[in-house]
Amino acid sequence: MRLGQFNRSGIAAALLMAVLLAACSGEQPAAGLQGSALPAQPESLAQAGLPELTQLAPPQLQRSASDTVYDLLPFAPQQQSSEGVSWSPGSLVLNGALASSGQAWALYALSGFSTDGTIIPAAVSIARSKPAWLAIADFSAGRWRILSKASQGVIPFNDGASLVSPGGAFYIAVLAHENNVSVSALSVSSNLDLPGGPVALLTVPDPIYAGVSADFDASASAGGGGNIIECRYDFGDGSPVQTSSSASEPVSHVFDAPGNYTVNLQVKTDTARMGEADFIVPVGLDPSLPVAQLNLLSSRPTAEWAVSFDASGSTGGSGSITSITYNWGDGSPDTVVTEPADKVEHVYAAPGDKTVTLTVLNDLAKSSQDSQQLDCAIPMRDLLVVYNTDDPESVELKDYYMSPESGRAIDPDYVLGLPLGAAIGDTVARDDGAGGAKDYVNDIREPVKLHINGSGYKDSLKYILLLSGVPHRISGTVDLNTGTSSSVDSELCTLFEDGSYPIEGYLWNESVYQGFQQPNFSASSFFMGVENNNTRQGLDRNYSFSHGQYVLTDSSNNQYDLDYLVGRLDAYNLADAKAMVDRSLAADKSGLGWVIYDSSPGSTVYDTMADPVWPYTDDDAALCGDEVLTQVGQNHFMDLTNTRILGLESEGVPAAAIANVIAYAGWGVNHSGGSWPNGPEYILDDLQFSWLPGCAWISYESFNATDFASVDPDTDRSDITRNGQGQICDFIHMGGTVAMGHAWEPWTIAVGDERVAFYRYVVKGDRWIEAAYKAVRCMSWQDVVIGDPLCTVR
Repeated sequence: MRLGQFNRSGIAAALLMAVLLAACSGEQPAAGLQGSALPAQPESLAQAGLPELTQLAPPQLQRSASDTVYDLLPFAPQQQSSEGVSWSPGSLVLNGALASSGQAWALYALSGFSTDGTIIPAAVSIARSKPAWLAIADFSAGRWRILSKASQGVIPFNDGASLVSPGGAFYIAVLAHENNVSVSALSVSSNLDLPGGPVALLTVPDPIYAGVSADFDASASAGGGGNIIECRYDFGDGSPVQTSSSASEPVSHVFDAPGNYTVNLQVKTDTARMGEADFIVPVGLDPSLPVAQLNLLSSRPTAEWAVSFDASGSTGGSGSITSITYNWGDGSPDTVVTEPADKVEHVYAAPGDKTVTLTVLNDLAKSSQDSQQLDCAIPMRDLLVVYNTDDPESVELKDYYMSPESGRAIDPDYVLGLPLGAAIGDTVARDDGAGGAKDYVNDIREPVKLHINGSGYKDSLKYILLLSGVPHRISGTVDLNTGTSSSVDSELCTLFEDGSYPIEGYLWNESVYQGFQQPNFSASSFFMGVENNNTRQGLDRNYSFSHGQYVLTDSSNNQYDLDYLVGRLDAYNLADAKAMVDRSLAADKSGLGWVIYDSSPGSTVYDTMADPVWPYTDDDAALCGDEVLTQVGQNHFMDLTNTRILGLESEGVPAAAIANVIAYAGWGVNHSGGSWPNGPEYILDDLQFSWLPGCAWISYESFNATDFASVDPDTDRSDITRNGQGQICDFIHMGGTVAMGHAWEPWTIAVGDERVAFYRYVVKGDRWIEAAYKAVRCMSWQDVVIGDPLCTVR
């Protein structure tokens, strides 16, 4: 509450009456507070530590123009001892034990009293927890006078004129030797109202609008026998205080926002007196002003991509909107539209912080603005997206995956469309030589190579992503050492070496296999081996792919560059492919998911899930997948029965593992029956596991990536080529996210090493495509890596 506006309590009024009676009687009671006799006290008490009267600072607190009682405690002391004083509005605590002199004191001062005896201090009222001393400056005697040591009550006096300084000030101090003397009330009363004090009255324009300058003055104020020489305006909105040198001199102010503001006005006169008052000033919206509302419509603003806005919610005020202007904050020309709902787009050439400003102008020549700060992200430039321009679903998937809103915000320059035909299917010849039907060499490899050579990013590119509509199988013979069939994806990994090596068989993606060291091998292989030393030494090596750093070798130790890692975003239908992208973006990163291993050690030793680790016959030769995950405390479940588990608690699978699978490896049906139409399809019908977003899949099934097209796998599976095995696309359809599979017969040697893939992906946090290719031994062969290559679960 401000000066001149404190409420008097009934107690204060009663105390004042006692003071007035004592003052009118002309007597000064000998009795102290609570009726105790005023104790004799050496005058040195008051002088210890208190300033000399000649050194007293001018008062900071002004007397009210209308009250006869002034409450001091809402204000901090004007002066105090260096130690032992704590204050909060309405409370004062003195602790003499903390003061170096053994005495803590707090000094208050008031002005506005007269020395002619007509207006004099008449009494002091106090309430405190323990007895404390009061001292008052006696200007007639030139020293401090001790008033009382007591707890509470009123101390009257009738020689107030001697207690007023030549400048009309009154000084009182509270002193204490004891600990924690709490003062809860302290007031000074005079025997008369101050006559003719200044009165502050604020002249307020009506109406006042936010954002519009308004003039205020104090011309209605009264000087109270003096002349107003200064007016101080505090507008209550955090703005600096403004002053004027006369009541009639206006000050201008702009309130930024509508609302009710408390404006404080102080007027000072040439008689050193002051009047003060608070005024509630309502501020509204100028009805003639338009309202600007800028809306960012893009959830992930990215450089090189159109960022969308509109001005819906903007209005013309009492006028009509004539123009809506967008300033993009990058030096480019403004965009001007006339309708608030019009969607506008802008492409930022570079990432970074951008400020977009919207200006709305109406036909009354009034305008308003709104602005937003946005952080424009760097587009992804690690991969090239390749799609079929003749396949509408391939085109739509391209847009979905590349978009900053639904996908990975791929740089728009990192895309290549191939005119492959709407019904090309999933299998092409390697090179038909006649230029008729679409083939791998002339219609896929060479256009991709030509594009990358001319792109400017040949050396910085890391990955190639093939979308649905681009075939994934190259036809040929099927044999381990001399077969010519392979996957399109695997062949493209050696894009700039393709054609220079024999197409029969495969290339090694590792320097050591089954203990055999390639002679004179000095280049780096991308495959991550598991050393034959029962440790994770190899698995913990942190490296990532870059163009031109890794090589492949043939059986004669000829070396070929591993140019790019090639992935595939493909599924039975467009809905499944989009859902795969969605799950990748929402991949579970809690680290609490479970890895499921469904090994069959009694029927085959050709996996690395459990001991003995194939191809090692010694149980201790290398860590199996079970041991690797046990060492690092990763949640996992190992099944060692010879039957396929379905994901039931009755099989001993923990409930948490059933509901939270982040990676799965197993043998599937593998030509053993149980596949539709001979029986239920084990992925679509039998497995009860719940796949977390980001979940990965590896199965030891030769043809699990045969077919990537089905109209409706839930009801009619007759259009799916299965070769008696489950399909990766079954897993994707049921909620999977990423996988590794085989376009043709890979033989067990080429199945992805689940130890490597899952450890690097689930435990170490590699991107899926990097984890997968670190687990692939054979290139220019049958493997396909499915899903968003950028997916991570750490």
